[in-house]
Amino acid sequence: MDNDELFPKDRSDPYDTLVSLVNFAEAADQHITQMYKNQKKMLAEYNNLRKDYNGLRHKMQQLEMRVIAWEAVTKNLAEQAQTEMGEDDGSGQS
Repeated sequence: MDNDELFPKDRSDPYDTLVSLVNFAEAADQHITQMYKNQKKMLAEYNNLRKDYNGLRHKMQQLEMRVIAWEAVTKNLAEQAQTEMGEDDGSGQS
């Protein structure tokens, strides 16, 4: 629907013009109301996704700390194993 259909160029009849304006206003109101509802839904979904993201980020940080701890443990175990192997070689046992 374009402006020519909504607002006829011949405005000799004020009643027709008023009816056209009312129809246009009602359609615009419905459209704005629907946009507002959509915006509320999108905002709620965004907030839910943000909570999920924050939770996942926290879990990733925890996993990263665990990996760092495991790296330290395995490094320590490797050093201990090398030390023990060095002690076994130097003991003179055959």
